[in-house]
Amino acid sequence: GELLRQDHGRIQMLMKIGNTVGEQMRMARQLRLFQMPRHGNYKPKKKTAVAFAIALKLDLPTMEDLLSRAEIAFSPSNKFDLIITYCVNNGIYDIFEINAIFFKYGQPILGE
Repeated sequence: GELLRQDHGRIQMLMKIGNTVGEQMRMARQLRLFQMPRHGNYKPKKKTAVAFAIALKLDLPTMEDLLSRAEIAFSPSNKFDLIITYCVNNGIYDIFEINAIFFKYGQPILGE
């Protein structure tokens, strides 16, 4: 029913994003992070969810949709959120470049 429809939607999103079969498989494995809430009380941390969205190179509306499914939202007054929003809006998906910006503004880096 509903869970199958949600999984199908997520898989379709990955198929549109992934350019190669290998990339699609990698993203499908990462998708398990967002399937876990069905199986318990797991909720990804904001940094984990954002890192996942960055790895998928999602545009801002798609990223916000994905984060909302994990009950996470951006705040216009949070430096971390402002930096991520800036990076995504400017097509910056290189984790090293993003982390350099976080470091410059005294924010914790992704993958830490």
